[in-house]
Amino acid sequence: MKLASLPQGRDGRLIVVSDDLAWYADADHVVPTMQRLLDEWHRHADLLESLSIELAHGAIPRKRFHEREAAAPLPRTFHWTDSADALRHQPGDGLMGARDPLPRRWAWWR
Repeated sequence: MKLASLPQGRDGRLIVVSDDLAWYADADHVVPTMQRLLDEWHRHADLLESLSIELAHGAIPRKRFHEREAAAPLPRTFHWTDSADALRHQPGDGLMGARDPLPRRWAWWR
């Protein structure tokens, strides 16, 4: 399943793109934006997969896909991190060496 966004409003409009990147079908009737899809993946993933299969078989209306018309998948973000600032606040002598580049308090993924 390939997903993309077309410019529309603040967050774009979600579309499903064919495997060969030649065609697309609107997916905004399932979920309007990529951000909302990511927030509610468990609710919408199966429907979008079905839509992708239907697009591949030509069973639904489709339009020609031009990647130059695609928008950023997530045109706005809710948080950002300045990694340069994190590196300046390294405990110790400030040399990177083999140490972890981020302080432990920011390493939430471990």
